[in-house]
Amino acid sequence: MKVAVIGDIHGTTKFLECYKNIQETDSDVDKIIVLGDWFDPYVQLDVDTMISRYNEFVKIWKSDDRIVSILGNHDIAGYIIKIDSTNRTIMFGEDREKIVESIKPNLSESYLTYKIGDYMFSHAGVSQEWLNDINQYQEHNYMNDILNCKKGWTKDQLADICPFYIFDYTRTGSNPHQSCVWIRPQALYDCAIDGYHQVVGHTRIEEITKISLKNGKDLWIVDDNQKPNYLILNIEENVR
Repeated sequence: MKVAVIGDIHGTTKFLECYKNIQETDSDVDKIIVLGDWFDPYVQLDVDTMISRYNEFVKIWKSDDRIVSILGNHDIAGYIIKIDSTNRTIMFGEDREKIVESIKPNLSESYLTYKIGDYMFSHAGVSQEWLNDINQYQEHNYMNDILNCKKGWTKDQLADICPFYIFDYTRTGSNPHQSCVWIRPQALYDCAIDGYHQVVGHTRIEEITKISLKNGKDLWIVDDNQKPNYLILNIEENVR
């Protein structure tokens, strides 16, 4: 299976540019996985412009069944469960609510994790320590949901497992207890779940990079600072 992976968007035209390039040069891809963080740009940007770009994505998403949309920390914390510290540019008021109303209708079709063969895709990475935490401290079997790539997460479920402080919150995400939308590569290196290569965004780097994890699998980091680039992977589907 040929898979294209697009990193964090943050209000830019990144998805639209990447999608155009995929259609022109990689039209034979079987899946297009988008790793989230649709809003909260790193530069000042009009909210209506961001929403317009997001709505263009949604229109394409609904018409192209190859597209998989994954939730990022800025989507969840800034707008769905409304933790202000992760809502970078629009802290209160009408602008935030406009974004919330854009995101809500699409929550039922969004994922936290998605897997193909022995590749696991998420916004930041899946830690075994985090899975142990949510299995121990929450009544619902969220570990099973994560590993089976549930979609259709509710606001309350996301608040249970992705508020960043279930066990040991760090603002930087640099410890193994952080969730799949918050952990950083230096923490994930030691605690990544066994058996999967992982493909993530979340941590800005200059170019798409592959590193080796302690468990012998690879970690691809795809957030190359909103440049119009994407990763192509050829994945054997029946590995597991």
